Amino acid sequence: MTGARSCHRLALLFVSLVWCGWCVAGEAAPPRLRLFVLGDCKCNDSSKTHRQDVADVVRAMYYRSKDDPPGLVINTGDLVDDVKDPRDWKRFSKQHAPLFQMATYLAVPGNHDKPRGTDCRSWFDKLFKFPESVKPAPEALPFCRAFVQSGAGFVLLDSEIFSKADSALPQKEIDWLSGALAALGEQHASPVMLFMHSPPFSLGTHYKGWDGKETTAFRNRMMELCRKHAVAAVFAGHEHYFGRAKLDMDGYTFQVVVTGGAGATLHTASVKVPDDLDAGQLFERNVGGHRVQFTVPRDLHHFLEVDIADKEMTVRVFEPDTGPPAGYYDEIVEERFTIPIPKAE
Repeated sequence: MTGARSCHRLALLFVSLVWCGWCVAGEAAPPRLRLFVLGDCKCNDSSKTHRQDVADVVRAMYYRSKDDPPGLVINTGDLVDDVKDPRDWKRFSKQHAPLFQMATYLAVPGNHDKPRGTDCRSWFDKLFKFPESVKPAPEALPFCRAFVQSGAGFVLLDSEIFSKADSALPQKEIDWLSGALAALGEQHASPVMLFMHSPPFSLGTHYKGWDGKETTAFRNRMMELCRKHAVAAVFAGHEHYFGRAKLDMDGYTFQVVVTGGAGATLHTASVKVPDDLDAGQLFERNVGGHRVQFTVPRDLHHFLEVDIADKEMTVRVFEPDTGPPAGYYDEIVEERFTIPIPKAE
């Protein structure tokens, strides 16, 4: 009888736990890692409206995370408007201070941070504390890094290098990327994500940015490396909107997520999109011989929240809520999506 009573009590305890929501079959496990991604704040002192737009995004990120901080914040570039003006860098540092305090904050350089003939390395060294790279980059590629955090692999690229097709630097970066992805694979990092400023595919004012013969070849090589090493997604900025692009490569999906809405003046699509489609809907376009699927972009200030689990990544898009009354942020529910984590060859 004692054994029967014990089994009965255990059964009642199990039912109670299920009823209380502590043991619900099929309940999603908490994310292994959460990160915030933003891009194109272009901080400066020349426009009060612009400063407010940046402040609204940062405030929304702070209130979204103050009770559950992310493990990483990654900026996809164009941190400042004028790389030569120290006031812009100080403005960036001041406005983004709450994010630096809540998490490890990293960034890649954009075209405004690193135009020809200038170097923002001293500011990057001062502002950011980068993790040790699993594949140290050559001295000529000081902004390239690859590291592992919470089992996930992160690659930071300098997309401005690819505009220098007349030099040996793009090939050096491709060679480094190949070695970095292999090193992440040896550490069984999953998922692996790339972060860069200029998106490989886009619809905005910079949609021809990869159209040159040499730059197209480097893009194709990068895509092949992503396929070989099962990169889950490329996060970029440059276009001041939110949008996505994807390309099927023999069963592997090359995914690009464009997030350029952290405060800069917004962009709309510069190429013709079907009149009967709303923001977020898919359509197909030929780009450099590739049939690429794009979403109609949304021109809104925003940031991304990326939750990484074992089999997929969930991406949410948040827009600042400026009120009144201020709710601090709103999710663009129509743009929530998941990215399956691919397996390497």
